[in-house]
Formats: sequence, structure tokens, C-alpha cells
Amino acid sequence: MAKCFYNDVELPSMPEYDKTTYPYAVIYTNSYHQEDEPLLIVCTYTADYQPVYAFVDSSINGYALYANSDGTNLAYRLSSDKSEWVLDERYVNGQPIPQYESVYVVGESGDKPNFLKWANYDVYYTDNTKNGELAGTLYLPASDPVPETRTEWQKQDAYKPNTEWDGKTFYRVMGGKWVKQDGVVPQVVEAEPEKTANYLTFASAEPFTIGVNNATKNWDGTLYYSTDTTTWSEWDGTAAVASAEHDGEQRVYMRGRENSKITGNEDTSYGWTLTGVDIRCTGNIENILDYEIVAGGKHPTMGEYCYGNLFRGCTSLSTAPALPATELVSSCYRAMFYGCTNLTTSPILPATTLAPHCYRAMFHSCTNLASAPVLPVATLAERCYSHMFYGCTSLVTAPTLPATEMADGCYYSMFSNCASLATAPELPATTLADMCYYAMFHGCTSLVTAPELPATEMGVNCYNGMFYGCTSLASTPALPATILADGCYANMFYGCTNLTTAPVLPATILAGGCYYYMFSECTSLASAPKLPATTLADSCYYAMFYDCIKLTTAPELPATTLAEGCYSAMFYGCTNLTTAPELPATDLAISCYYSMFSGCTKLTTAPKLPAATLADSCYVYMFKYCTSLVTAPELPAAILARDCYYSMFYGCTSLVTAPKLPATTLADKCYEYMFYGCTSLITLPRLSATKLMQRCYYCMFGECSNIKVSSTKTDTYTKVYRIPT
Repeated sequence: MAKCFYNDVELPSMPEYDKTTYPYAVIYTNSYHQEDEPLLIVCTYTADYQPVYAFVDSSINGYALYANSDGTNLAYRLSSDKSEWVLDERYVNGQPIPQYESVYVVGESGDKPNFLKWANYDVYYTDNTKNGELAGTLYLPASDPVPETRTEWQKQDAYKPNTEWDGKTFYRVMGGKWVKQDGVVPQVVEAEPEKTANYLTFASAEPFTIGVNNATKNWDGTLYYSTDTTTWSEWDGTAAVASAEHDGEQRVYMRGRENSKITGNEDTSYGWTLTGVDIRCTGNIENILDYEIVAGGKHPTMGEYCYGNLFRGCTSLSTAPALPATELVSSCYRAMFYGCTNLTTSPILPATTLAPHCYRAMFHSCTNLASAPVLPVATLAERCYSHMFYGCTSLVTAPTLPATEMADGCYYSMFSNCASLATAPELPATTLADMCYYAMFHGCTSLVTAPELPATEMGVNCYNGMFYGCTSLASTPALPATILADGCYANMFYGCTNLTTAPVLPATILAGGCYYYMFSECTSLASAPKLPATTLADSCYYAMFYDCIKLTTAPELPATTLAEGCYSAMFYGCTNLTTAPELPATDLAISCYYSMFSGCTKLTTAPKLPAATLADSCYVYMFKYCTSLVTAPELPAAILARDCYYSMFYGCTSLVTAPKLPATTLADKCYEYMFYGCTSLITLPRLSATKLMQRCYYCMFGECSNIKVSSTKTDTYTKVYRIPT
């Protein structure tokens, strides 16, 4: 009897079954398991019984499958207490076992088996081939989710055994290796080839027309049209082509010669207009470039913007044509179906060599597009997928993105505003490019879980705005990078209102704007990550926790030398922040503390500010509207700078005492509006400066309604003031 093991722990023995069971089976060892993906139980091979297929998930809930030689099967499931295998009569006689049916792909003898991701695929072999029979033709689905009919599956020859198949020999997996087998040859059923047509077909139940937006011939060769595939006329684009009845519906057929482009320009007026209802476009799009080259089995050469904006705004288009090109050129499909709101499925995109902007905005605002095409490319091109599915509000699942070679802006806004997208694809790249994930999931309000982000080599703005406005996102991925790039995490989780915790940020050397607005308006964020960096950069923490209204405690900020705008607006509007971190820096920079605690209405104590020499605008608005602040910090600086204290305590209505201001030489606007609106202020500092500058005291105590002064020394007041002339 076959014994089964899960991570070296023996499970209940499998039930007995007839020895005539189909003799070929597959065995994996646990070393081939990918974490968090379904597992295959390993069943020992005995003299009496063949191994069986057993599929379980990470909690050991699943099915085992007997594959019989007559095409039937028996399904067993592991009982809830894991004590026995129970026959599941719901899935017998050839019916698939949901979610657990397996795919095995051939490889060289001696290699460990390859396998595809279980979550994304179902059965790939042609009819009448069983799991483990690794001969003949393998079919991959044309798009996600897996298509229902086999005619929609793509033929893949790359997965045959590495040797020439003689029709008698095939491979199976034994003991974790590929083993050559002789014997029964599995029957391979090829998908019926579709009838090849040398034209592009437009069809609808109702009359329609096809025109060019600018009524101009924008293609560089010749286009022909027909309504019966027999009589063909040249089209110059100046007048619209009207459909006529053919084969029981309204149709227009098109083909071309010696074209390398149809639109050839990013100008939307070069695109076409379809006027009608539910117009289907079928056939090979390359036929309108050069149908004779297509008939010869080759791909016509495309020029830049070949089909750019071709069907942009064609809301009556319900079916897209085939796009079989395997080598693309710059912007060839750019915005091709932009705004095709009646399009529900996308064409297969088999290209393996991409070009800059090739798919940019291709399906932008296709609000009824429910599934995305497979995108198998491993090496990307500049902005190749930029805005590709922007605003596809019906898209629920993203395609697998296996690429590990990034390019600048490659995924820029790829799924922005896909409000129904619930799951993000894996992103395996470890070395990023500039803006590669910029705003990738911006506005994906249904996205709950972010993908793992293993990259350790950053690019400029690589994650900028990646999850901006993802209001359902509950957790963040780990961010392991220690060497950052300018803007790398800027706006990354801006407006993620469901986010309660932040990831660890281990970097000690920062880059310009690296955390710019990173957690801004994360209104559920209760704790901030540690920030160990001692080497700062311009605007590195700018508005990092802006309006994080549940944040009560700020992280330590150990840096002693600051950079321009480094802490600007860092805790702006954190209305529950009660204490500020220590600020030990003595070497300040322009605008370094600008609005750092503005609007922190529960902040009662200010940190010490030990710097003796100030920088331009260094403390501007630092504690503006901190209405609970009672005491100001000491301000020992004797060397001032332009705007250094501008509006520093503006609107601090609980501030009773002002700090000493020892400087004797002032700077332009240095104290302007410093205590404006401090209505509780009754004790003022001595103003001993003898060298004044432009607007140095302008409105310094404006609207401080509890201050009593007199220019004649005859009214009631409590302090003597010396106002220099």
C-alpha cells in the first residue's frame, strides 16, 4: 500500500485500488515545493501499488487522485482530523478536482521537474493526455482566467522533451528526475486550426461605418476594403466606409499592402472612428499592413506608432483583433484601445521582444475589460507597460509579471485606478530601474495585500506612489533595501487609510526625497517605524507622516547634521502626537524643520533646539497651530538667518511664555509673525538687538491679545519694554 508523507511526516496510507490503474505517475519531493503554493504529497512506490497524485494546500487540506486507464478517476480528500483519506463522490469519472489539478512540464533527463504556478493555471495538455505524460503538444491559456474552450489556448512547442520525439518515447518523472520511458504512447489531440483569412473582419448585427478622425490617409502603403471578400476597393481615408450585409450580418473586410504603419503618430486625430453598435474586429491585424507577407507565414515590419491610437475612443468595439507580432517597435500599440469601454477581453500578446512604450495606455479606461492577457516577457523596455490598464475598473486579477530585468518606467501606472483589482501579481525583480513601479497600483481601492518587494537595488522614484490611495491595503511588504535612491519610497502608501503598521526601514544613509509623503494621510497608522539614519539628504523625510491622525509617538531622529528640507512637514497634522522626538542637530540646513509639527494640536512639549547658528527658513511654521503647547523651547542661537523664526509659534493659543532671544544682530524677516495669534502669551522676551533688518519684527506679536504695552508709560502694564529706534 502506498504511504504518503508531508514534510517528512507520514500521513494515513492511501486506499487500495485496482492494479490496472494507469501505470504512469509523477512523484515530487518536498524540495521542489514553492513556499505558500499548493504542495504535492510524496507517495512511496511499492511493488503492488503505483503512486497516486495527492494535492494539498499549506494546511494539508486537499485531494488525492487516481487516474485510471479508461479515462475515469477517483478522488479522495484528507479528513479534517488528518486521520484518513475519504472518497469524494462529487468528483469522479473524469471530472476535474477544483484548483488542485496539476501540470507537469518536460525537461532534460536528470533535471528536477519544472512546474508552473498552481494559482494561475489549470490543465494544459491536449485532450487524452494525463498528468505525467510528457509527450506531444502542450497548450498554455491565452489569457487569465483560464479560457473555457480549447480553441482559445496557445500552442507551445517549447515544452517538449529536449530530444526529437520519435512518437514512441516519452518522459515521466520518477524519484524527482526525468526518466525516459518506453511503452504506450499517449494519444495527442491537436487543436483544430482556425480557418486562415487574409483580411481583417469588422462585423455587427447592425449597420456601421469605419472612418479616420482627420479624414486623411495616414498609412504609408495601400489599404483595401470589401463587403463580400470578392470585390476590393482602395481606401484613402477621406470618406468613411459603410458596412453591407454578408453571411447574415453587417460586415466590412480590410487588408493592405506595403504598409509599415496605419496611424504612425501620437496625435489622436490619426485614429479611426467606428460608428455603430457591438462591432467585432476579428482576424490578424497584420493583414492591414501587408496581407501577402502574412499569407507567406511572416510578420510585416512595423514602424513607430504603427497602430497607435487606432481604436481610441471606439466605444462600440466589442472584440479586438489578433496581434501576433513577436517583435515590437516603439509605441506600436500605444493607446490602441484607449477608452474602448465595450471591450471585455483582450487579445493574446505573444511578443517576447518589447520596445519602448509598446503597450503604453493600450487598454487605458477600458472599463469593462474583465481579464488581462498573459505577459510572459522576462526583459522589459522603457515604459512598455506604462498606463496599460489605467482605469480598467472591472479588472479583478492582474496578469503574472515574471520579468526580472526592469526598464525605466516599465510598470508606470500600469493598474492605476483599477478599482476592482483585489490581488497584485508577484514582482520578483531584485534590481530596479528609475520609476519602474511608479504609481503602479495608484487608486486600487480593493487591493488588500501588497506583493513582496525583494529588491535591494533601488532606482530613482522606483516605488513612488506605488500604492497611493489603496484604501483597503491592510499591511505592507518588507522593504529590505539599505541603499536608497532619490524618491524611491516617495508617496508609496499615501492615503492608505486602512494601514495600521509600517514596514521596517533599515537604511542609515538616505537619498533625496526618499521618504517624501511616504505615509501621508494614513489615518489608521498608530505607530511609526524606527528611523536610524544619521546621514540625511534633501527632503528625505518631507511630509512623511503628514495627517497621520492616529500617530501618538514619533520615532527617534538621531542625525546631528541636517539637509535642506529634511524634516519639513514631517508630522504636519498629526493631531494625536503628544510628544516630539529629540532633535540633537546643531548643523542646520535651509527649511530643515519647516512646518515639522504644524497642526499637532495635542503636542504639549517642544524638543530642545540646541543650534547656535541658524539657516534660512529653518524653523518656519515649526509649531504653527500647536494649540496645546504651553512652553516654548530655549532658542540659544546668536547667529540668525533670513526667515529663520518666521511664524514659528503662529497660533499657539496656549503658549504663556516666550523664550529668550539673545541675538543682537538680526536678519531679514527673522522674527516675522513669530508669535502671531498666541492669545495666552503674557510674558515677552527682551529684544536687545541693536542692528535691525528688513521686516525683522513684523507682526511678531500680532493678535497676542493678552499683551499690555504703552508708548506713554501711563497705562497699566507689567513689563518695561525697550523698543529700539
